[in-house]
Formats: sequence, C-alpha cells, structure tokens
Amino acid sequence: MTVEAVDGTFRITRAAQVIAGVARTTTKPIARFKVRKPQR
Repeated sequence: MTVEAVDGTFRITRAAQVIAGVARTTTKPIARFKVRKPQR
C-alpha cells in the first residue's frame, strides 16, 4: 500500500490500483503521516 500527496489530495494505492483519494485540509508541507489500525 502506498500513500501519495498529489495535487491537493492524498491518494492511496495498492498494486497500481487507486483505492481512495482524499482531499487535503491544508497546504502546509507534510511533516509526518499517522496511520491507525482499522477497527474490526
């Protein structure tokens, strides 16, 4: 799984297939990215 910040969005891809695209809430440079474990 890969997370990219492109054109004001976060793009999440797996095996060259886009899973999700989410709009960024700020234009500040990304210092770190926090990921949470999915709830079951």
